[in-house]
Amino acid sequence: MVSIDDICGHAEAAWKHEANSLLMCDLSNSGMPGRWEQLWARRTGVNEFVICSIPFFAYGLALGDRVTAASAPGGFYRVIDSVVEHAKNAVLQIAFRRDAEQWEVQEWQDELIEHVKRLKLPYEIHVLGYLAISCPEASAEYEEMQKVLHAFTLLEWSTFELAAPR
Repeated sequence: MVSIDDICGHAEAAWKHEANSLLMCDLSNSGMPGRWEQLWARRTGVNEFVICSIPFFAYGLALGDRVTAASAPGGFYRVIDSVVEHAKNAVLQIAFRRDAEQWEVQEWQDELIEHVKRLKLPYEIHVLGYLAISCPEASAEYEEMQKVLHAFTLLEWSTFELAAPR
């Protein structure tokens, strides 16, 4: 049985105005077996959806990807089982160092969000110090965000890889 503690939810989706469904993503392939990420989506067909959230932990998925979902063992009604079409968005998953003071993390996160807003990129905050940014692949915005993120010394990790291997 899955515990609520094993599910990462999204309080607000980047495309919340388009979302009308919730999908579950198994995080086993992202190095977190037994964990799940709940993503907002827009239904486009019987079992087809467009992802409306920016994944915090799921690798291989991005904002705008078209996916299929089906019922799965464990009681989940809609679990993502394949990507039909990639939206060509990169996901930058960011965490600030755990040993930083809370005020430092807040200050740096606010500064990072100002950069993101200036570039007009969608983003989502999981909790203080954990956020995800969506950025078009191979774009000027992507290059700019890489430079900005490398300048932040309080980052513990971040992913600059594309959302899915091509």
